Amino acid sequence: MWFIAFVLKAPMQVIDHVVVGTPNLMMQNLLDYLKTRHPCVKFMKLNHDIDHSNTDEHLHSNLYQMTYCPSGGGYFRLPPQSFTTDSSCFYIVNPNELHGLTSIEGSNFQNATCRFEMPGFDERLLRSEVRLEPHMAAKAYGLMCQIQSYVIVADEQSLIRANMLLVEILLILEQGCRQQEQEQFSPLVRQAIGYITEHYQTGMGINAVAQVCGVSASHLSRVFHKETGDTPLAYLHRVRLGYVVEQLFRTNMKIADIAAASGFESTKNLNMAFRKAYQMTPTEFRSKHFEQNPIDQAQVE
Repeated sequence: MWFIAFVLKAPMQVIDHVVVGTPNLMMQNLLDYLKTRHPCVKFMKLNHDIDHSNTDEHLHSNLYQMTYCPSGGGYFRLPPQSFTTDSSCFYIVNPNELHGLTSIEGSNFQNATCRFEMPGFDERLLRSEVRLEPHMAAKAYGLMCQIQSYVIVADEQSLIRANMLLVEILLILEQGCRQQEQEQFSPLVRQAIGYITEHYQTGMGINAVAQVCGVSASHLSRVFHKETGDTPLAYLHRVRLGYVVEQLFRTNMKIADIAAASGFESTKNLNMAFRKAYQMTPTEFRSKHFEQNPIDQAQVE
């Protein structure tokens, strides 16, 4: 039997970056955190059938995310990586990491997503893909379903219970994490991705990324494209658009403020980039995709 010291209404921490460490260090950081702190569920949704083939790429500035796909075929995109979904795998997204979900056409694709804060935790959470034994994956998915039931009620006691279940899931994932993690990208590309993730909101360009990495912009572009299939500039635009999409479907933030905060700097620049990517304006996108969250509604009430 274990005890978690709950600190209700802990202040939300704005996470500018996550620290990359070895798999063993990441697991230990999580255990050390859970000894005295707890995650806070902020969103939980079970999608039993996706009637479209693509979930637009987006990111969460202050939230971690856990996604599980129990059935159907698809791809979990964590640019520049992409994983074929597997019913034994959970997918972890850290703050400011661009991500999206694509289903295979004709597949009865199911998925469950939980977003949560970890106040006082500024580390990378486990691995991007965590593989479990089938019975443990089923157990963790069952806990996600229970979290969903508590989130629907959304009173104070229910949300505490949801947080306790999330702790149990994280312990299952920690236990199932593989001990070795193969680095997919070179140190140069990892550094560039990390810098873009941390500073995309500043309005910086690729020359600034190259300067931080200690190489020319042309050299960075060649290596980056060779390893990821994308240019640094295209990746930067994708990350900025990911922030924009998140604000559009989760907040009522003004378009001009979103443009300024995303690094596009002006509404004109944002509209041009958004139309090119989504064939619609940000306002049209918001009207079609705005997300209703029971937890947010309960807090307002």
